[in-house]
Amino acid sequence: MLGPMRVPYGAWIGLILTGLLVICALFAPWIAPYGNGEIVADVWEPMSSVHWLGTDNLGRDLLSRMIYGARLTIYIAAMATALSFSLGAILGFTAAVVGGKLDMLISERRPSDGDTDADIWSCRPLSAALEQTNPHSGNGNTEFDAGFPSCACSSCGHQRYGLR
Repeated sequence: MLGPMRVPYGAWIGLILTGLLVICALFAPWIAPYGNGEIVADVWEPMSSVHWLGTDNLGRDLLSRMIYGARLTIYIAAMATALSFSLGAILGFTAAVVGGKLDMLISERRPSDGDTDADIWSCRPLSAALEQTNPHSGNGNTEFDAGFPSCACSSCGHQRYGLR
């Protein structure tokens, strides 16, 4: 089990910032100094002790708008996550249950790849993009100067990660 000291610092920073965003979104009516669409000053006022981030082109407080905007940001992120999870689960279960050509189509496998290949959808475009930046591109070498593989899928023949 991972203890709090074994979690990377970057993960802690992301967790804390996400937590602050969620708290701001939940308590926006009580945290924000002004209402979301409330015109409170002249247009384009600079930062001051009254308007910490200034005002926009209509005279609305930018800090209040950002705090209320956290609600929409979290909603969109949650809906995108739910949609991608649902779509992935439905497609994965469908491919597993139906099998055959539909499984090959969804999994982006071709009959020549064999039954045991594990292809990753994003790996081929990623491999093509990395190949363009690879100093050994074109000579059959699939590794960067640092020794990292440019692709970890079985489709390019690189077997370092044992996906076969």
